[in-house]
Amino acid sequence: MAAVAQRGRLAGDPAAANYHHFVMDIVWYGIALAATTRFIQFYAIEMGATPMELGWLASLPSLMLMVFTTFSLWWRTRYSSTIASILLPGIGQRLIFLLPAFAPMFPEAWRPWWIVLAVTLPAVPQGIASTLFMVMMRETIPADRLAALFTRRMLAMNIAITAGALGFGVLLEALPFPQNYQVMFVICFLFAMLSMWHLTRVQALPGAPAARPVTKTGQPWWALFKNPAFVLVAVVTFLTHMAYTFIAAPQPLHLKNDLGATEGFIALFGTAEVLGGALVTLWVNQWAQRYGNRAITCWSMVVTALALVINALAPALWVTLIGAALAGAAWTVTVIGVLGYFTDYIDASDYQATTLWHQMIFFAMFVGPLVGSTLAEAGHAPVALLLVGAALRLAAGLLVLLVDRQRRPAPATPAA
Repeated sequence: MAAVAQRGRLAGDPAAANYHHFVMDIVWYGIALAATTRFIQFYAIEMGATPMELGWLASLPSLMLMVFTTFSLWWRTRYSSTIASILLPGIGQRLIFLLPAFAPMFPEAWRPWWIVLAVTLPAVPQGIASTLFMVMMRETIPADRLAALFTRRMLAMNIAITAGALGFGVLLEALPFPQNYQVMFVICFLFAMLSMWHLTRVQALPGAPAARPVTKTGQPWWALFKNPAFVLVAVVTFLTHMAYTFIAAPQPLHLKNDLGATEGFIALFGTAEVLGGALVTLWVNQWAQRYGNRAITCWSMVVTALALVINALAPALWVTLIGAALAGAAWTVTVIGVLGYFTDYIDASDYQATTLWHQMIFFAMFVGPLVGSTLAEAGHAPVALLLVGAALRLAAGLLVLLVDRQRRPAPATPAA
């Protein structure tokens, strides 16, 4: 009866129904995400990947995202609404959960590169969908509920990744290699398609901006960098994401080769990370309102640096679980803080700024892993690189504080 009553309530309130579908989308997607965020690098290592190949695994998708985000406006103009435009790229990006399952079918020397290709190709439609998805949320959820939705989705995603990491960790330990990974990726693809089903149920709100035609502004993209508000957002976005992703290759190498981690421990490591992120969502909105996005972004990056120091100097595997929990909590706060910069300073209807903001994220996530993996390939010890990563995170946090104090523009006036 309660389920029937809830369906009736959602049917009579399109905004509430959309809110529900956006949360359920990230629940199913988050379970699948455990495969690519917790185990894909171990899978590549087992397939013989070098540190450089691990770096490409982390950075090439971000390069594709940065490039193909540019085509999102062109793609949007081919459809009558943002909701309709997201279907095909949404399905395409979910192939990331299926394509890695085919790696064992290739010759041994090709397997690591197939895994790199398997996560890079779906980044093409994901790049197109990324800006569209942000615009779709802002068109289908009332502005006063967006912050609550972002936090709820972050909480749901962390819980879902925890469930996925634990479940898949047991599966990977129980089945023989490589069939264990193949089964996991097929299951993840099915979960990802369930998340896509929820997105197809989202409806436009009466009078939403989706009814307006989407056109180019006529202003070149580089003109945005004359706007001090956008420069502030771009700098904060780039610094935090570049510093955080620098250790994409060194950290799994340290856990596996130096400390002897297995897939089962990686499941625990991922669980500690996402539980830390889930727990902190209970307070992050209060902190943002009380201290501001500048402060929470700065100090959360400092905590991510502390987490890396703990992981680098850990005398035993279990100690890294402390670092994982701190990193998960602090990075969750950073992501929400950076998103707060964006929504505070950038007009909700500025499609071009939204696109370029996403590109700054993707460019940072391309540069960070590529630099870290290049240094690892050159023979630098993973422990040393983790400490370098900690220094980068600390510097990023303090620079966020500095650039905001140097010139803090007035927030942009929200679109009507």
